[in-house]
Amino acid sequence: ITSSPRISPGMKRTLATFLPFPAVASASMCNIILMRNGEFFNGVEVYNEDGTSAGISHLAARNAILTTALTRIVMATPIFFLPPAGVAIIERATTLFKRFPRTRIPVTVALSTLGLYVGIPLAVACFPQTSILAATRLEPSCKPTGEFVYFNKGL
Repeated sequence: ITSSPRISPGMKRTLATFLPFPAVASASMCNIILMRNGEFFNGVEVYNEDGTSAGISHLAARNAILTTALTRIVMATPIFFLPPAGVAIIERATTLFKRFPRTRIPVTVALSTLGLYVGIPLAVACFPQTSILAATRLEPSCKPTGEFVYFNKGL
């Protein structure tokens, strides 16, 4: 990026700032797939509405792994976008960093902390730990007693 003559300096800075996000998101997805490959191949236990076991479902396992990967991406988004955006806004709107150059690090840490405070609850709220799956979508080996089954998606 830095040596490309076709990209403007402002675009180079923007790309260098936000380029780690796709790398971290894809690494997180690979980590989840590798760490939970046993569930992917063996399935996860699904439960009826009353808490009794309805069997082992491979579809629920795939759903759990996919939504866990999406949870990690949602969780990382504010952490990667709030600090650079906040610092850019402060640079344009004020002279804080010019007058007090040492304030850049505490401001960045504060914005990163804010990203954690926003990202984690947002991710957990978007994808709750216990997931629901329609009983009609289950494999024939599962024996649900109601319309839906429940399974632990994980975090």
